Amino acid sequence: MLLKSPARTRKRIALVSADRQPVAVAGLLRRKWFWQPIVDGVCSIREAMPARNGYLFTALAALGVDVWTGGYETRPPLDAPLRRCFPLPTYRISCTADFESYWREAGSLKTVKTARTRTRGFALEVDAPGAAAWVIRNWDLKWKDHPAMETIAADDQLLAAEYYQANGRLHSLRLLHDGEPVAGHTFYVHRRSLVYTCTYRDDRYESQSVGTRLLDLSFQWAAESDFDMLDLGSGHGYKERWAPEDGARWYANVCPLHVYVPKQAARLARAGVKAAKDRVLNSFAVRPLRRSEAA
Repeated sequence: MLLKSPARTRKRIALVSADRQPVAVAGLLRRKWFWQPIVDGVCSIREAMPARNGYLFTALAALGVDVWTGGYETRPPLDAPLRRCFPLPTYRISCTADFESYWREAGSLKTVKTARTRTRGFALEVDAPGAAAWVIRNWDLKWKDHPAMETIAADDQLLAAEYYQANGRLHSLRLLHDGEPVAGHTFYVHRRSLVYTCTYRDDRYESQSVGTRLLDLSFQWAAESDFDMLDLGSGHGYKERWAPEDGARWYANVCPLHVYVPKQAARLARAGVKAAKDRVLNSFAVRPLRRSEAA
């Protein structure tokens, strides 16, 4: 479904074979100057594409394009044909843990309690029809002009959300004020974990800390729903205020030499220009006059 669905950017599909035997079906989506597996744009905890064991990264390398992929729970094999490979810490917490004890230790409990006070009378809504689409569409509208271009796959996220919610593997939570949604989160179910996926909050309610309150309620709902873990994923510094670092997810770049070398040369050139500008600016830095100079 994802391979065949329309998108606001280019998609490419390839069958990868070894010794005339199919080993992978690759679906790629164009993002900025690189490509990413279509599935990565939907939920990074799943395999990037259907591939036989041991063939994932060699199949990506066979495509001959610049590909960034990530979200792997284990490090890619050391002999994988990668240009770059690095981990990002993952933040998750057991649903049987004392959340408030961790938040107190992390220095965020006061913020949580303030949000509770500011949102008295607000209500939690779970899995309402159309709620997941509301979260994704508003997230897209809010961030579509961001240079990271994360929302380029929003259409695929809408398709996947409908599919997984029908199968009980995606949940949407919204915070309501007078019956109207003001913030929302979506979560995928991965094994026995609830995985934070997409989030949106109405800027008009920023002063009432609706995003903080909804995440607080999401933790409570996850515990009451008998999930083992609440997984906030990687990236974004605010996550460590909600859950401890627990392992890492791996991100990798596969890129052919004829693309990689010019790209690195351009990166080094930009770094050199920036360093030169910094030196010029520093040479004109304002400093207080010494008494002898003032005289």
